[in-house]
Amino acid sequence: YRHITVWCCLKILHWRRGWDPLQDKRIMAEKALPYLEQLNAHEDIASVGVCWTKRLKHFENLLIALDVNDKRRQRALLFHYAGTEVAEIFDTFPKKEKGKDDEYSRAVELLTNYFSPKKNRIE
Repeated sequence: YRHITVWCCLKILHWRRGWDPLQDKRIMAEKALPYLEQLNAHEDIASVGVCWTKRLKHFENLLIALDVNDKRRQRALLFHYAGTEVAEIFDTFPKKEKGKDDEYSRAVELLTNYFSPKKNRIE
């Protein structure tokens, strides 16, 4: 019985101060990241390059829509949206090739080269 009384008193105090309990949920929903499908890096070798290019284009449009200009955040979001398989592939690259944490374009370049179809050269 006592816990119900305390709960009611808190509700009245919050209501008098203008606190909206749904406001917290709305703020969290606004800060939630939108969904993008992760890349299956181990799918058909012939199509993974095309899938990477499409997903990268969608991801870069998302960066524009979210107004993310910080290169470090762009790189972190790249690995978040690309998925663990892509992050694990990136981790296999030599450290000096990966660049610093704020080198978004270097990460994109390495991954694009990795997923691009390789051409046989006949000499």
